[in-house]
Amino acid sequence: MKQSEQKYLIGRQPILNRNEQICAYELLFRSAQSLAAAQVSDASQATASVILNTLAGFGIKQILGNHLGFINLELDMLMSDSLELLPKELVVLELLESLEVTPVLVERCRELKEAGFVLALDDHEFSPVYEELYQIIDIVKVDLFVTPVDTLGPVIEHYRDYPFKLLAEKVET
Repeated sequence: MKQSEQKYLIGRQPILNRNEQICAYELLFRSAQSLAAAQVSDASQATASVILNTLAGFGIKQILGNHLGFINLELDMLMSDSLELLPKELVVLELLESLEVTPVLVERCRELKEAGFVLALDDHEFSPVYEELYQIIDIVKVDLFVTPVDTLGPVIEHYRDYPFKLLAEKVET
């Protein structure tokens, strides 16, 4: 099957508040060839597909309703001008944990923040390397599979002096 003929599916995983009400969705890419798991040969292609299919095929308001949509970004997508196609009032740009913190990354995040985008760090564990980003980003997603609940106290203490919100992910019960 040629790349242009390949079909993509958009998944939306609900993000709940403490009252178990939907407050956002994480938009997920899936190839139509594999419904069981994401089989992505190129993560940037996957993210671009999410963006393009959401905007063109389904309509972002149709997918999100009145909620925010979190979109995972690799470095090349983060640096791309195509992000400007996204309605900044409806999306949260998630920086994946695989991104290396560089002056170029920090500057791009500043630009996006000044342009009105909401930024999040995905699957994040505290590190002084992120000091500059901690001053810019809006949300830090803490993975409860990696950071068990009984160790959250010290983790939260690391973050107290920063202006972002914490979001627990992989909360199963």
